[in-house]
Amino acid sequence: MIGDGPITLNINVATALLNANREAEIPLHTGWNLITNPFTGSIAWSSIQTYNGISEPIYGFTGSYGLSTTFDPYAGYYYYNANNAILLKIPYSLTSGITIAQAPDPVKWRIGIKVSDGVVSDNTASLGVVAQPSALARKLNYHKPRLLDGGISASFNRPDLDAVFPAYATDIRPESDGAQEWPFDLSAKQGSRVSVHFSGVAKVPPAYEVWLIDEQNGRAVDLRSDSSYVFTPVLARSRFSVLVGRHGSVQDRLASALPAEFALDQNFPNPFNPSTTIPVAVPRESDVALTVYNMLGAEVAVLQRGRLQAGRYWFTWNGIDGAGRTLATGAYMIRLQAGGKTMVSKALLVK
Repeated sequence: MIGDGPITLNINVATALLNANREAEIPLHTGWNLITNPFTGSIAWSSIQTYNGISEPIYGFTGSYGLSTTFDPYAGYYYYNANNAILLKIPYSLTSGITIAQAPDPVKWRIGIKVSDGVVSDNTASLGVVAQPSALARKLNYHKPRLLDGGISASFNRPDLDAVFPAYATDIRPESDGAQEWPFDLSAKQGSRVSVHFSGVAKVPPAYEVWLIDEQNGRAVDLRSDSSYVFTPVLARSRFSVLVGRHGSVQDRLASALPAEFALDQNFPNPFNPSTTIPVAVPRESDVALTVYNMLGAEVAVLQRGRLQAGRYWFTWNGIDGAGRTLATGAYMIRLQAGGKTMVSKALLVK
């Protein structure tokens, strides 16, 4: 029901029917379900999980998805039916405040991931390890609702666990003495300023290093030294990894995260109007000059002139010259000078 003003309701609603065991039964279908508490009192979701033998959480929505620890009346929740159950049973006795004890958390350590664009935040993703066999780890991995347009979200892509709904909020694995890597996707609006914060890093055993790898920007961050990372996405979906392991076992992977050589990749889109993105790779700290020339060889724009740290960079050119004038339709040459090398590519501005 949607309205732009007050809505007055005057109706009689029947109370939830109870079965012989004084349980309300919520019918379920496969995949995602939208459910609500059939009673008028709040219930701890952990008690419902224990009662039904399930591990999936429930998500509320207030501009972004958030995990809910209580199952409140008059509110809607997203619930993934991982067990393909026909019914979710809610005993009336739980409305009295009685809680069912849960088993201790088997996760040895867990790192939480919070992403924010300054307006909307998402803090439902986490990764970690258990000491027990992989069957238990699999049970601790639960799904994440599909991102709405314009939102921000971090999730683990696990088609090996579910080919139909592969987005997961958790990636819990059996512990290993070798290096382990947790890839995750971060979806956000292109060009926005996004911060990523990691909690729980201090609980990882001190013998292990903890690194964030920004795949698209070719950078690695020591999360032991700085648990936050800020970047500007150039694509709707950015790829990251969290790498955990002893010093010797992580070095090769860290080295591979950096570009191997200087490179000027083809701008996209091309042809373009009104702007285009120019990818540049810098394998080591260097003086870098990125300039645009017309077909007569005259310099029309300087996009970069100065020192850059190692990494991948994504420069934007909006088709204007150094004086702020809009350039005419035509072909332009983009030149990269770095590391004693010169590279050139062609861009086509079409209006």
